[in-house]
Amino acid sequence: MIGVQRLRCASAKVLMAVVVLLSAGLMAGCDADSKENGKGAHVRESVGNGSGLGSYEDAQREYEQERSRLELPTGMIFPEWRELYTDEAGSYERGTGVMEAQMYWMNAWIVEWLEQRGRDPKREQRALAVLRDEVPRSQLMTKYGDQGMRDYFAGCLQRAELGDPSGYQQAITVNEITIKREGDQ
Repeated sequence: MIGVQRLRCASAKVLMAVVVLLSAGLMAGCDADSKENGKGAHVRESVGNGSGLGSYEDAQREYEQERSRLELPTGMIFPEWRELYTDEAGSYERGTGVMEAQMYWMNAWIVEWLEQRGRDPKREQRALAVLRDEVPRSQLMTKYGDQGMRDYFAGCLQRAELGDPSGYQQAITVNEITIKREGDQ
């Protein structure tokens, strides 16, 4: 049993690539998305088809909408947005809220599979089904994740289907995320 969960969402290399790509996107978008409004203040504008920067509230709204449609394993709950991001004056790349909700959702199902292996076959199989059938089709993998991330988690899944937890266990060990449970303070 894993106990209080500290979950890592991907290998350090994959996570660093995602951080670098998101940072580059934010830096590239800062000038393009910000215009002076004539009063010395900068206002954000969306560029292209929904890309660009948004406010804290925009990202929070994305997160809350996305988490409302995602099912977590029994007893697990999503953290509040303010627990993840505290910079209310900051600009957030569009999609940040969706990506955070889906990353947490995927990690919760990884923890569920690891905890239920050999304990509850029905819950173990349900977790594996989500990781096999739903996660690869999520925006996290199709839109926000790069090929390295997709390959990494596909390899984890292949091992898991053979009964080998090492790939998903590595994801937990390498990248920490706290999984909240009902009743947690």
